[in-house]
Amino acid sequence: MRGWAGLAVAAMLLGGFLRWSGLDRDVVDFVVSQNPTARQGQAYYSFHPDENSVVSGALALDDPLHPPFTMYGALPFYVLRSTLAALDRVGVAVQHETTIHRVAKALSAALASLCLLVVWHLGRRLLSPATAALAVLFLAVAPAAIQQAHYGTVDSLFCLLTTASLAAILGASQRPSWRASIVAGVLIGLAASVRLNALLLGPVLVVAHLTCQGSTGDRWRQRLADPRLWASCGAIVVTTVAIQPWLLLSPMRLWTVEGANDFAHVMTIVRGATPQLYTLQYTGTTPFLYQWTHLLPLAFGWPMTVATALGLGFALRSLDARRGVLVLWIGLYLLTAGPLFVKPVRYLLPIVPPLLLLAADLCRWCWSQAPGKARWVLRLAVLSVVVHAVLYGLAYHNVWSQEDSRIQAGRWIAENVPAGARIAVEQGAFPLGPVIDSQRYEQADLGISTFFNARGQLLSRTIVNMLDRRLGGADYVAITDVNRLTNLTAAPEALPVVASFYRHLTQEQLGYRLVRRFKVYPELWGLRFNDDGAEHSFLGFDHPAVLLFARDPEAQARAAWDLWAEGLAGESFDVDADLDAGVAALRRGDTDQATRLFDQASGNPVSGTLARLLVSLARSQADKPGEPVAVHWIVAMSLADLGLPATALQLLTDVAPSKTCSDAPGYAMIAENLSRLEYDAQAAAVLRLASTLCDP
Repeated sequence: MRGWAGLAVAAMLLGGFLRWSGLDRDVVDFVVSQNPTARQGQAYYSFHPDENSVVSGALALDDPLHPPFTMYGALPFYVLRSTLAALDRVGVAVQHETTIHRVAKALSAALASLCLLVVWHLGRRLLSPATAALAVLFLAVAPAAIQQAHYGTVDSLFCLLTTASLAAILGASQRPSWRASIVAGVLIGLAASVRLNALLLGPVLVVAHLTCQGSTGDRWRQRLADPRLWASCGAIVVTTVAIQPWLLLSPMRLWTVEGANDFAHVMTIVRGATPQLYTLQYTGTTPFLYQWTHLLPLAFGWPMTVATALGLGFALRSLDARRGVLVLWIGLYLLTAGPLFVKPVRYLLPIVPPLLLLAADLCRWCWSQAPGKARWVLRLAVLSVVVHAVLYGLAYHNVWSQEDSRIQAGRWIAENVPAGARIAVEQGAFPLGPVIDSQRYEQADLGISTFFNARGQLLSRTIVNMLDRRLGGADYVAITDVNRLTNLTAAPEALPVVASFYRHLTQEQLGYRLVRRFKVYPELWGLRFNDDGAEHSFLGFDHPAVLLFARDPEAQARAAWDLWAEGLAGESFDVDADLDAGVAALRRGDTDQATRLFDQASGNPVSGTLARLLVSLARSQADKPGEPVAVHWIVAMSLADLGLPATALQLLTDVAPSKTCSDAPGYAMIAENLSRLEYDAQAAAVLRLASTLCDP
């Protein structure tokens, strides 16, 4: 026992080191003018979008009945707010944004470290000290757990509370008492106050209560009526509602969308009902299987993934009430998370501890109880799993011992790119704009989200022209691989022209050559774990690849661009010629021919919606009712390119009342296009519309 306890303590110390070291990696002496956290020669760079959400939510939570958003429960907000208040009372200044993020990160590291102790307690109670110690070691070096421990998000807290709930459920079912039952219910309620899917632990609690005492026959009904079980269930409800009273007093808030971080909106995204640029990478992934083939190998390595799958089978083969608690939680969680369209690695963190416990249990059996000659083969397999898990975890931690690739790129640009250069960048979850000084350099936004929001509504040549204008002869293009490139490569059919743009850019066929690639790999003693192409958020949080392209000489760059643009006409997704022919038919009064041509293009991924709009226009000109077509206002660019300036102007006039001053630059861009095409009257009218958008 002492030997296993010693191993567990050593593993906890190792896990604590891996979680606490590198917490200040994003606070550096590289400062750009637009960074709001800059002070005293240092600045903080936030690379985890959800950390910003949690911090802003905690600071904005003033009324328990009116949460700032409902994507997460209120508990993480209260934990951070109370910690900041406690530090303030003892004289630690916590008003600065950098300090607040540091506190959030430290909390996450502390909670993730505490989870190791909970796994030891759970494994010892559930299985054996040997299994518990091995599981602690496995969790200590699991990259998925290490990664989230470095960010002030909800994931470490949720993992801790769900694991603690499993331990409490076992305690309450094996040694029934009022105290144990209520503690189990409170812990589940706390977990549900982080994410509501923790309520899946409720059925686990009930099943454990019914089975862990070996109840049979009529005893099932007696145990179901046990007041301690109902006290547990009551504690779940009371705890959840006490922390989030709005669930009881205004439950419709959960299904109301007031912002992008509200539960109802987020669920439409994760289920795939609301497509997003950053979710395209999951296109074509196989539900349930993808978690095992692509995510868990990132979470703790391929050998451990195999071990957890076999451990799950081993647990089912020798299933008892205690192992059943872990298996049921894993099954229920995967049953709900598996079918989701969006599948980031961190979604699996709550089942990482129980999976590792089952893997450790299998390893213990293989080492000490496997029969005959097979034992030595199995011991070698166990050693291989353990060694790989430790090496992978230590190699992954190497990422946190080095400067982020985005900071490296920012430094290189500041040192090597002359002031005044025009640098094209992207928006999105993992952009490079924040590390490129906006006062020293001119940043050109590629605006890929505009094309995504207006997909199906633009001519191929309109997209090419808009990209060309946005580049504006940029001296450099700076992107991260996981921001747009990875997603568009996974689903080129979503934006075929833009996907072609990125493909030709990275192949150095657009007049730009790759001058630098910045990337930090999980690496140890020369052993590199190459995770290029892995799930984009796992890379984007802390070690994406940064690609910096420099423009070729003007004539060479223009020739390459024109060659690409001309080549699009031969692609299957380009129907510009059909739409041009349809408009020509419309001008000469042949509405039947125009309608046929537009109908043929209506299923096209690039211009299908535009074609349906033109069908409606053709029918209205033939005195037939045209079906209304919902379009993005930027479709006016394509209408102008088709030689329909009056239609473009009418559309912009119709939607102007719903637009704001932020849309004025887009109107000005359309006016510039109209002027380029010598539609001067319509261009002037659009400019007047643009000026009205900013009127008070």
